[in-house]
Amino acid sequence: MTVIVNWEQVEKLLQIQCTRDEIASVMNMDSKTLVKHIKDEKDLTFEEYKNLHSGLGKANLRKQQMAAAEKGNTGMLIWLGKQYLGQAEKSEIAISDQKSDGLIELEEYGKTWTDEHGQD
Repeated sequence: MTVIVNWEQVEKLLQIQCTRDEIASVMNMDSKTLVKHIKDEKDLTFEEYKNLHSGLGKANLRKQQMAAAEKGNTGMLIWLGKQYLGQAEKSEIAISDQKSDGLIELEEYGKTWTDEHGQD
């Protein structure tokens, strides 16, 4: 039985970051068969072929993320800031004076914690 690979469909699936097994399933073939066809017809490994075609999907996703951030999506602004600007949430812990019973209180984000109970 001759298998004809729809390369345009394979490339679209790679653009949306589908895995080798997912693509093979959509194409109704075993993943080893898909790998063999890529090697025989494209003279590439699956990873090489994937790298050629997955970039457009990643770029489109990045474009949509930036557009969401530009529209004021706070979560996206925070996430992109962490990814590309090295921003991080700070967790500051201050040790206050030792209490008369010998316990040390820790203050984090305005909450008081004791080293004995782990909570207020």
